[in-house]
Amino acid sequence: MESVVLDQQKPLKIKILGGLLFLVFLQIIFFLEVAIYKQVFLFLLALLLSAYSIKYEIKADFNNKKHICFFGISVLKLSLHTKYPSYISIFSTSYADRNEWGAIGAIGRKNTKDTIVIRFFKDSEKFTVYKTNDYSTSLSYATKLAELLDVSIFDAT
Repeated sequence: MESVVLDQQKPLKIKILGGLLFLVFLQIIFFLEVAIYKQVFLFLLALLLSAYSIKYEIKADFNNKKHICFFGISVLKLSLHTKYPSYISIFSTSYADRNEWGAIGAIGRKNTKDTIVIRFFKDSEKFTVYKTNDYSTSLSYATKLAELLDVSIFDAT
């Protein structure tokens, strides 16, 4: 095994915003007279929000990459800067997102979510590698990463 690829979760608000833009786009096409360039712009914006994703590729030589994907196909690879971990931690956490301002605040002011997180730890520094709601998936990824990097797993779930 030379690398482990971890698909990052897209925030719920981005999914909702992409869906709302598609609905507005359909409304404009069928019921309103709007310039074509505005329709194309709205369609492309909705498509971008709905189709992009981010993946982390952790390699054995620790030349890690962050992939920006469109419909699951990598279109841009960026260097992912993190220190080689002393150990990998997997734990359950609960966090709250707050939206006190802007149009996104209308979707919901507070969002509380329970997640399982995989983090790299080196001394006092940490790097979040993966978040999910499924413990078995996170444990599988943590095990693969531990084997790849030859480090121990601290399971605090």
